Amino acid sequence: MSRVPPSLADVPSYAVNLESRPERWWQTVEHLAEMGMRAPVRWLAVDGKATTTPEELARYQARPKRGPDCRAACLGHNKSFTSLVRYLLDEGPAPWTLFLEDDVLFAEDLHPRWEKFAGLVPDDAWMVLVGGKHPHPSHPVDPEGRVWRVNHAYATHAFLVSAEGMPVLWDVTKDMVHSFDVSWNDMHRMNRTYCPDPFLAFQRDGFSDITGRTVRHGKNMLGPGADGRGGEGL
Repeated sequence: MSRVPPSLADVPSYAVNLESRPERWWQTVEHLAEMGMRAPVRWLAVDGKATTTPEELARYQARPKRGPDCRAACLGHNKSFTSLVRYLLDEGPAPWTLFLEDDVLFAEDLHPRWEKFAGLVPDDAWMVLVGGKHPHPSHPVDPEGRVWRVNHAYATHAFLVSAEGMPVLWDVTKDMVHSFDVSWNDMHRMNRTYCPDPFLAFQRDGFSDITGRTVRHGKNMLGPGADGRGGEGL
């Protein structure tokens, strides 16, 4: 069992990025350098719109309201993260690995807040969502509401996975029938995923290759206690 790292500065990270969007890759590299964090490894994303077969699309259970192009892009996102998990398992994962999307933004005071958060996370953690979205209530595990246990969440722009948790993440996502951040909720329901409140990572507003439109991220990016359920926070 590996405690959550007390600092994110030296945690190995992988940033998922389409080959056609190099500007987003360099934004991520520059942002992590500005934050005093280790340079990420570029993991080339799968272009779902260009590579998905009709058979794959028919099997993939994305949200019904999404058209075929959006569903194909979602499947590409799924393949990108699932293949990265498989690669890390085959190579032998580090004690903790930071997964990133190429539109991630960390809080300016990330490091002191993370240090405080990490000291409060239970020893059984398999995964930590540094940022995310919570459509359903989660549960604080400390009296001040600074650490929450995650049961249901989505958004994959910044999350940590332990070496112990990596095979569990693979088992719940490998079938690629649902979106990656739908399938991973089976792991969250094992009660070993945690997040800070408020969140310490967000997403830039901008054009989404998945939805094909400009996305503006709102209040649900703030943290699980943003609607008043939380305490004082970090």
